[in-house]
This record gives sequence, C-alpha cells and structure tokens, in this order.
Amino acid sequence: MLENIDSPPTLAECEKNADRCIQMVKTRFDIRLRSLCANYLGSSSERITINMSEPQQTLYEAIIRYDIDSVRIQLVNNVNPNVFPNNPTITPLILAARLKFYDIANELLLFGADVNGVDEFGRTALHVAVDNNDEATVYILMFHNCNLEKYDNVGITPLGLAVEKNNIYMVRYLVAHGAVVYKEEDGIELPPLSLAACLGYADILQFLLSVEEGDSIKKRMHMNFALCMAIDKGQIEVARLLIDYGAPLGRWDESELSPLEYAIIGDQEDMVSL
Repeated sequence: MLENIDSPPTLAECEKNADRCIQMVKTRFDIRLRSLCANYLGSSSERITINMSEPQQTLYEAIIRYDIDSVRIQLVNNVNPNVFPNNPTITPLILAARLKFYDIANELLLFGADVNGVDEFGRTALHVAVDNNDEATVYILMFHNCNLEKYDNVGITPLGLAVEKNNIYMVRYLVAHGAVVYKEEDGIELPPLSLAACLGYADILQFLLSVEEGDSIKKRMHMNFALCMAIDKGQIEVARLLIDYGAPLGRWDESELSPLEYAIIGDQEDMVSL
C-alpha cells in the first residue's frame, strides 16, 4: 500500500511502492507455482505406480480394441507380429483383416508380419479380406506382395472364394491385380471358370471369358470343362453363353465325357437341343 494517502505521492514513492508490489506478487506466484508442481508431480507419480502395477495389454487385446497406439508400442518393443502365444489358431494380421482394421494390418506388415501366414483353416489374410469384401485391406495386402494363388485347407484361392461369393467386383479387382484365371490343371481347385459355370453366375463367367490368355489351347480346355460342369448342374443359360463364346463341344480327353454325353446321361433334353 502507499504510505501517504492524504497528499499525492511523489514519482520516487510510486516507483518504490510499485517495485515492492511487483516483488510481493512474484513471491506469492513462486510459492503457488512450487505448490502446484509438487501436487502435480505427486499425483503423477501415483498414476505411474498404478499403471505399472496393471497387467500389460496383450497384442490380441490391443487389436480387438482398435488401439493402434498400443499395437505400435508393442511392435516397437519387439512383440512378435506373427503369433498370439495364447491363441495359435489365428495370426495378428488375420485378426486385423477379420475386423477390417486395415490400418492395424498395415502397421503389422510394416513391422514384419508374414503377409501369407495362415489360420487353422489354411486361410490367409487375403482370403479373409476377400470374404469380407474389404477392398482397402486387399489393396494393402497386395502392396505387400501377398500370394494371390495360395490355397486354403479345402483348396480355394482368394479368386475362387470371390467367385463362390458371387462378388463380381472383387473378382474384377483380383484379376486386375494378377490373379490367374486359366491355370495349369492341378486337381486341387475347381477352376474359376468352372466354378462360375456350376453356380450359374453368368456375369462373372462372362467377365472371366473376356480375360485374355496367351495359351489358347489352355483356355479352350477350361471352357470345355466349364461347359461340362454347366450341363451337369443344369445351368442352361450359362451353357448357352459358353457355347456362344466357342467352348469346344467334343471330348477334350478320351477318358472324359463330352458336353453332349453329360446332357444325355443327365436326361436333360433342353441341354441336348443346344
């Protein structure tokens, strides 16, 4: 406070009182600041102690909770990106694909996850992403050079799965990125063309027929087999489409039946008349 309130203070008195007020405020501020810092540090230490006493979140839990920060921290600290110690039937990458968490899938891949790892059914993350119609995850997996031709335990490739799901958009996407339509005969999988013919998926079949193949003999063989399958399953519209595209009508191999013989044996008059 000013010492003399009855007369106006001199300039020297104002400066003196101002300095004293400033010093008093600074002192009180310093005391308050130290008090706040002490309180903050104390409570922070308590929080750290509590957190350290809690069990660490597993990679599995971090993924299902969509906690990408926790996933990243664990990967930086060398947690294995390929296995769950308590759940060996699925990989972290496949779990992320199943949940459509493409950014977590990408994080796992950046830290060395096996893009072609399989679950208990022999399915890769690509199988799962195709099954989910998840183009974002499919794109990421392809960017990391996933195997487009890997079979699951029942002999289905991702392309075969897309055909089976009647997903023309995914079929187009996979073929555009290198999935093989006309493979060498391996006896493992029903070829995509024949699978589409069996199921009567004319739009998918028409697209697959439009895919160029350098080996014309191989393509004609696939068309012949697809026609036989279409006739055997009574898919008349699909059979007509294959014939219009020039599918061979005779026996491809002496040990096999011709499309006409399939129709006769199956007593399918409509097919015979084609």
